[in-house]
Amino acid sequence: MSVAGIAPGGDPIRIAAALGDDGAGRALRVRRHGSASFIQPGGKREPLGEFEHDAVNEAGQRVRAEVFAVRLHGAPRAQAGIAELAWIPTRPPYPVPVAPLGAAHLLPLLAAA
Repeated sequence: MSVAGIAPGGDPIRIAAALGDDGAGRALRVRRHGSASFIQPGGKREPLGEFEHDAVNEAGQRVRAEVFAVRLHGAPRAQAGIAELAWIPTRPPYPVPVAPLGAAHLLPLLAAA
């Protein structure tokens, strides 16, 4: 599969992905208009900045954070390019088609948290 404007095998698209859960073992997924797969909320990376400082709990180490602003007001809802939201379990079987990045990496990470 190729992405418009990027040759197959080119650099991957860098995104920011949000791992949101409801505390009841379900993760929030979204489906864009024209797509069958549910993906993690997020989008193209637009960080506020990257910061580095001495680590608090690991003596002699430094931590680096890429910082993004997130503000949630009320319950999430589909709008703009998002056709549908779904709260799904963090472990398979999933009740909706889940994109490979979420199924292979992000949902297992959330399930283990």
